[in-house]
Amino acid sequence: MVVAAGCGPSPKDVARKGMDAIKHRDYDAYCEAWMRPGSQADFQFATGFMGIADSMEFDVLSQSIDGDRATVEVLITGPFGTREKSDVELRKINGRWKIVN
Repeated sequence: MVVAAGCGPSPKDVARKGMDAIKHRDYDAYCEAWMRPGSQADFQFATGFMGIADSMEFDVLSQSIDGDRATVEVLITGPFGTREKSDVELRKINGRWKIVN
């Protein structure tokens, strides 16, 4: 049996999926991306707060991988043009990357 290393979504892919889930208020995608997702009610409250999630943009800048841990640097652009860099921490659990923060 041959097993290909590196199969499946990369940490950057998972971080992007997690950020898109917030922007588009997609609870199922959110649950797939996060290691410990919150309740659906908490998710709806957080993503709907003042409609901010709809107007946010997320750009993945870089990723670093160290064994079963990874950090993805994301640039978040807010609704009023404010920009902030943030690190998304991930862990590889049962062969799949999951956001932990």
